[in-house]
Amino acid sequence: LPPKQPKLPLGTQTEPSYPKPSISASPGEEVSLGTAVSIRCWGQHPGVRFVLNKEGRHFPPVDSDGLEAEFSTSNVHRDLGGSYTCSYHSRSEPFTVSYPSDPMELVVRGEGPGSASPFPAPPPPRSSWGFGANGTLRARLCPEP
Repeated sequence: LPPKQPKLPLGTQTEPSYPKPSISASPGEEVSLGTAVSIRCWGQHPGVRFVLNKEGRHFPPVDSDGLEAEFSTSNVHRDLGGSYTCSYHSRSEPFTVSYPSDPMELVVRGEGPGSASPFPAPPPPRSSWGFGANGTLRARLCPEP
């Protein structure tokens, strides 16, 4: 006999039920090495958990009491370039999720054409969390020490 499948709690949804969030980068989707950038995700439901995704890699989820979350760094490095999406889900009903946002491509520019660095790429970023002055929940992307 095949093993019994566990029953999902009543009202649990496995298909996305929230509309997709929006995603943007500030100052823009093209940034220079060593500068600051913020990736903002926002949706239509308050009190959710946002997840930022980069090419299959998920950053730690961020709880938001409002409608948005912001992921930022003050020192862009090459590893931050790539395609990003974000999604969100209910904190009280973890199976109530959104569709992913449309992808956003973050392009990191170097010092100029033909300027290759003799140093290896920095390690992947780690995340630390804090609140911005305006109350928006922010996630800071920091390179490993």
